[in-house]
Amino acid sequence: MDKVIKDWLRKIHTLEYACRYQSMKEERKHFYINLVVILCMISSATIYGATYIFDLFNFPLKEVLVFFFAIFASIMSIIGYFLDPYSKFIKYREASKKYEFLRHEIEVMISNNTVSNNTDEILKKWKEIEYNNVSKKNFSLGKKRVSELGIYGEDGIKFD
Repeated sequence: MDKVIKDWLRKIHTLEYACRYQSMKEERKHFYINLVVILCMISSATIYGATYIFDLFNFPLKEVLVFFFAIFASIMSIIGYFLDPYSKFIKYREASKKYEFLRHEIEVMISNNTVSNNTDEILKKWKEIEYNNVSKKNFSLGKKRVSELGIYGEDGIKFD
C-alpha cells in the first residue's frame, strides 16, 4: 500500500476525532450559556414574584437584584447569539461523520486493493468536506486518540 494513502488515512482519522472533540466543546458551551440564562431568569422571576405578588419578604435591594439578573440574562443571551455554539456544534459533528465515512471508504478500498486506482476520488471527497478550524487542544487530543488506538505505526497501518 502506498505510504501517501496511509498518511491520508491517519490525517483523516485525526481530523475525525478533532472535529468530534470540538463538537463536544461547542455543545458544552451552548449548554452552559443557556443554563446561566435560565437560572438568571428564574432568579429574577422568583424575587419579583415573592416580593410584589406574594409579599413574602421585603428587603431594600430587591429591585437591584431583579434588574441585575435580568441584565445578566440578556447579556448572556446576546453572547450566545453572537458565539452561536449550537450551529458550530452541528457543523463539527457533521464534519466528523463525513471524515469517518471517508475513512471507512478508504479502509474498504485498502481491503479490496483498489485504493491506488481511486486516489483522485479520495481527494475529491476529502476536499468536499467543509473544514472548520479546530482548536490546537482538540487537534492534539485527536492526534493523541489516534496514536492510542495503535492502528498507525511509523510506517502507517498495521493490518494483521
